[in-house]
Amino acid sequence: MQLYKYNVGPFAENTYLLINEKKSLVIDPGFNKTKEFEQMQETLREESAALFAVVAETHAHVDHILGSQLCARGI
Repeated sequence: MQLYKYNVGPFAENTYLLINEKKSLVIDPGFNKTKEFEQMQETLREESAALFAVVAETHAHVDHILGSQLCARGI
């Protein structure tokens, strides 16, 4: 199991990507810009993993869910 952390969005929020056996989930997707989201996509490509789920783990404030729609396109 691998855990990646991304500091993203206008509030410098922490977004996490958890990869296990080629499946992954993103926790608190705060991506505000496509470029931020593309960093996570690059990790998925490098690990040959598919995005399986999006989790608003901590709470649903805007900085923790900004990138939900970007992630939903990848599921």
